[in-house]
Amino acid sequence: MRLTGFARLAMLPTSMMLMGCQLTGSAVSLPPSLTIEDACLAFPPIMWSLEDTEDTAAAVREHNRGWVALCEPEHEDGGT
Repeated sequence: MRLTGFARLAMLPTSMMLMGCQLTGSAVSLPPSLTIEDACLAFPPIMWSLEDTEDTAAAVREHNRGWVALCEPEHEDGGT
């Protein structure tokens, strides 16, 4: 069956999504030399604006809670 017009356009996002699934199927491993300190430097706390949606601000607060748990010096496991 040959797809034309709208049917062809409707299939494009689905086929692109399936290609993406195939590309992301392999596991990624980090070199053993990376540390929590590296992550703390690479992913610092994020600021949000009053103009952001509540969902965005909630996601930022969640990220920042994770950063504090891993990276604050007074946390018993932070930085190790």
